[in-house]
Parts: sequence; structure tokens; C-alpha cells
Amino acid sequence: PVGTAHKNRKVNLLVAGPDVRIITDDGELLRALTIDPTRNYQPLGGRWPVHNVLQQACTMS
Repeated sequence: PVGTAHKNRKVNLLVAGPDVRIITDDGELLRALTIDPTRNYQPLGGRWPVHNVLQQACTMS
């Protein structure tokens, strides 16, 4: 998964054998992974940098 922060964002997939990179139109790397053909799903493989995430919100004005 790339994440809801990138919902409706156009991306490009660069595929070279089992290696996949998901990048934006301006070249920002969103995710890099190696596909394991023996699995029905691909594990997240730990944490990767996530951008544009709201850390704290104040509802008081």
C-alpha cells in the first residue's frame, strides 16, 4: 500500500523483475519493494517514511 495521503495521485510503477518502485510524476519515491512470488500478499517490510501526516490537531479556537 502507498497510503491514503496519496489517494487519487497519479503514480508510475517502475518494474524490473521482482523489484518495484512507486514514484510520483515529479520523481518522488513513495515505495520500493521486492515482490515475493511465493506469497499471496506482500508484507509491509517495516516502516518507510510517510509524508503529509497530521500529527496533532487542535479543535479549540
